[in-house]
Amino acid sequence: MNGNTEFTNDKLKKTLKNYSPSFGEDFTDKVMNKIFDEETKNRIYDLFPAFKKVLIGGLAATIALLLSVYLTDGNLTIDSLLGLSDLNSDEVLLTLMNL
Repeated sequence: MNGNTEFTNDKLKKTLKNYSPSFGEDFTDKVMNKIFDEETKNRIYDLFPAFKKVLIGGLAATIALLLSVYLTDGNLTIDSLLGLSDLNSDEVLLTLMNL
């Protein structure tokens, strides 16, 4: 298997030894025009509606979570967000030590 790989590498080196790539005179202009083409810009802006849908969904889920925590505990402290509001200080310490 290794001998076959060496044969392929030698053959490839011999084939590419005298290869010199050439580009047309207008190659740079074509590439730059393609980069700054209006259709390319429009394809990028087409992604924003999808991003807005994900953003709105995430915001709605966050608001629903905060509302449920507020309705359950009556406040939005760090303890209530972590689910520790019903525990006394000793139980909080034991809970945090067991994580």
